[in-house]
Amino acid sequence: MNPINALGFSSAEKSFRFLVNVAFIAVLARLLEPKELGVFAILWSGYQILQSFFGSSLVNAYLRSAKTEHIRTKFFLISILIGLAGAALFIVLWPVSELIFNTEFGPANYLFISCVLFLTPINAFYRGILQGQSKFDKIAAIEAFTFIMSITIALTFLFKEFGIFSLSIRYFSESILLLLMFYKLIPLKVDLSRIEFSDEDWRLFKYSFGLSWSRLTNAITSNSTNLFVGYYFPLQYVAYFSYSQTLAKIPDSLFRTMITSPALTYLGKYKGKYLFQKCQLLASAVLLVAMIPAILIYTNGSELLIILMGDKWIEFSLLFEFMGIFAIAQVIKGWLTILYTNLMKMVLWNKIVFIELLLIFLFMIYCFYSTSGIDFFVKTFSLLIFSFWSLIYLYSTIRLSDSSGLKSLIADLKLLICPVLIFYILSEMDQIFINPFFEIALNLIIIVLITFIFLLIFDRASLKWIRNVLGNRKNTP
Repeated sequence: MNPINALGFSSAEKSFRFLVNVAFIAVLARLLEPKELGVFAILWSGYQILQSFFGSSLVNAYLRSAKTEHIRTKFFLISILIGLAGAALFIVLWPVSELIFNTEFGPANYLFISCVLFLTPINAFYRGILQGQSKFDKIAAIEAFTFIMSITIALTFLFKEFGIFSLSIRYFSESILLLLMFYKLIPLKVDLSRIEFSDEDWRLFKYSFGLSWSRLTNAITSNSTNLFVGYYFPLQYVAYFSYSQTLAKIPDSLFRTMITSPALTYLGKYKGKYLFQKCQLLASAVLLVAMIPAILIYTNGSELLIILMGDKWIEFSLLFEFMGIFAIAQVIKGWLTILYTNLMKMVLWNKIVFIELLLIFLFMIYCFYSTSGIDFFVKTFSLLIFSFWSLIYLYSTIRLSDSSGLKSLIADLKLLICPVLIFYILSEMDQIFINPFFEIALNLIIIVLITFIFLLIFDRASLKWIRNVLGNRKNTP
């Protein structure tokens, strides 16, 4: 399959999933109490941490192998064993988790999520086989179908008042349906008589293990704050904070996936400073489609949260507005991930991510001993993440940029300078609207206009490149 078409299928499926998930979260917020969602948020954060290590790193090792039937059989068995190990550890941690967080997750919820953790590496391996065969259209179709079915099942249970069990059954049903459909397409079986490991196999396992540790670090960074809030604050704040983080990450997660995936196909052939120049073109696309909604969260997050999540979330609405700073930091981090990945500087990148994790842990320790409130925690956490990634962005850009003047340097620093400029302009404008929709619409128009004017003045070449890419997807950047 053509790489652009393959990535198109993947991007469309992910975009569809994100949009439906947002709608599903909106329904959850209206049907369930924040305390109920807080209980599941703690459970799901624990799953996410273990899933990052036991989940899908073996797929990358398989894709780097010769992909023979013999290798497939061995790796399939290892995937099953990894799933069993992850599920067993999750179950062992059950009583410990309930003791630490002073809450009950419910046997059904915990066991169903344990089954999801068991099935995750198996389904990921099936997906990897199809990826190796470039059957991205089949992957997208299967995952879209199972996703819709699981959402339908969850909504049915929700409206029948099954509470957070509806969420557990959603993820369990999706995992089971994925397994059945993948198995029908590729009926793999375990053959113990053919299990023997070569030096190349061990090298691939070592590579997979290294990826698992890297993903574990990222997962702990993303979920440790949820667990801290669950331990230190009332349960409703876990829901407020964790789901607000999810919503704040959408501009980067969704729009960066949609726009940058086709362009990333071509970045592999560029090196050094020339690669940095191409990544700067990509940064302009990220600025237009990811940074704009992130800025809107900062300017109108209070209204957006109430519109999306309902009146039960009014208590957290002003804090969600402040998390727009966190959303902007995630967009900057997303672009840096692309840059460092393509520069093949993963050791340095892992060190940067580890430093971020260390800062978060030091911050949580300070909050624990200072008896800080939720307002201080959210605001300081958002500022900390924004400051950290802004400094990394400034350092990386100045070190790699070959700008010969102030104008070109401003263009290279667009992901930081443009949002700051927008904040300044909006702060100088007095806006009084009774209808929040009008205020959101006006701010959105202003943000888009300032962004376009900024690019027209400082980086017109990027706008031309974006127009060419959108007009003819066969053009390379």
